Amino acid sequence: MNKGCKMAGCLHNTGEGGVAPHHQHGGELVWQLGTGYFGCRNADGGFDLEKFKAVVAANPVRAIELKLSQGAKPGLGGMLPAAKVADNIGRKRVFATGVALNACASLLAYWAPTIEWVLVLRFAQGAGSAMVFSTSLAIITAVFPASERGLPLGLNTAAVYIGLTVAPVLGGLVTDTLGWRSVFLLPVPAATLLLTVIALGMRGEWRHTRRSAFDWSGAAIFACWSVALVVGLKGLPDPVGFLALGMAAGFFTLFIRQQSRHPEPLIRVQMFRENRLFSFSLATSALMYASTYSLAFLLSLYLQYARGLGALEAGQVILVQAITMAVIAPFAGRLSDRIEPRLLSTAGCLCCAAAFVMLSRVGFDTPVTYIAISQ
Repeated sequence: MNKGCKMAGCLHNTGEGGVAPHHQHGGELVWQLGTGYFGCRNADGGFDLEKFKAVVAANPVRAIELKLSQGAKPGLGGMLPAAKVADNIGRKRVFATGVALNACASLLAYWAPTIEWVLVLRFAQGAGSAMVFSTSLAIITAVFPASERGLPLGLNTAAVYIGLTVAPVLGGLVTDTLGWRSVFLLPVPAATLLLTVIALGMRGEWRHTRRSAFDWSGAAIFACWSVALVVGLKGLPDPVGFLALGMAAGFFTLFIRQQSRHPEPLIRVQMFRENRLFSFSLATSALMYASTYSLAFLLSLYLQYARGLGALEAGQVILVQAITMAVIAPFAGRLSDRIEPRLLSTAGCLCCAAAFVMLSRVGFDTPVTYIAISQ
C-alpha cells in the first residue's frame, strides 16, 4: 500500500498503530497518533518526545493526525438519566432530541476554531448518543408485541454493525478527499433524513401514564461513577488510575444503596434479585462484550506487526466479524420468535468459546483465512 501511495503521489495514513516496516517503502506518511502513543510512548505509557523526534527524523512523515477519544464515551453517564426522562416526557421525543443534538454538535465541530471546542462538542455528541441508545430499544419493545420482537431487534443489531462496517471506510475516504473536518458533516444528512421520517411516519409517544419525579442525586452519582471508571481504566497502570478505579467502586456502591432506598429510582435494583432470567442475561451480555471488545484491537496489532499486513488489509480481515454479525442478526432475531431465545444465546456463547480456542493457536505462520474464520 505504501508503494501504491508513492506511485499515486498521495500520503499514506499509518493508523493509530504507529509507523511499521510496511510503511517504509518510499511513500510519504501521515502519522496517526492515538491515546496509546504507539511508536512514541515511554515505559509508563505516556508520550515520549525523543522517540517522537527519532521516528519523524527516520521516516518521511509529512503530517501528524491526532485521534481523539470517541464521543460515545462521555455519554455513558447520561444513558440511565435519559431513559428515565424518556419515560416521563416520551421516548420518541427524547430519541429525536438526541439525534438533533448529535447532528448539531457535529455540524458545529466542523467550524470549531480550536481543539478544545472540538472536545466540548464531542461531549455534546456523546450526550446525544446516550439519548438515542437509551430509547431506541425501548421504542421497539413498545411497538412490537413480545412474540414479534425478534426480527426488529435483529434488524436493529444488523444496522449497528452495518454502520460499524461502513463508517471507517467512508470516514477514511472523506478524510483523504476533503480533509478531516469534513467527517463531522457526515452525520448531518442522515440525521436530517431520520428526523423527517420521525416527524412524518412515527406515530405515538410512548410514555408512562404517571409522571414520576426525576432522581437528580442518583443521576449525579451515576455520572461520577462513569467518569471515574473511564479515567481509571485510561490511567492504568499509573497510581492515579488505580485511585480513580477505587473512587469508581465507591461511587458504584453508593449508587446501588441510594437506588435501593429512593422512592423513584433511575433503576429498580430489586429486579435483579426478583428476575433471575434478566440478571443472568445481563451478566452474559456483559461478559460477552468484555471478552470480545478487545479482539479487534489485538488482532489489528498482530496482523500489522507480527504478519506485516498493511492497515487496509488488516482492516479487511477484521471487518469479516462485523459483516457476519450484520448478516446473521436478523435471521437469529426472527428465529428467537419461534424457539426459546436462551438456546440461541447458549449456541452463540459456544461459538465464541470455540473461536477463542481457535485463536489461541494462532502463530506467525497461521493463514489469514483461518484468522478471519476464527473471529
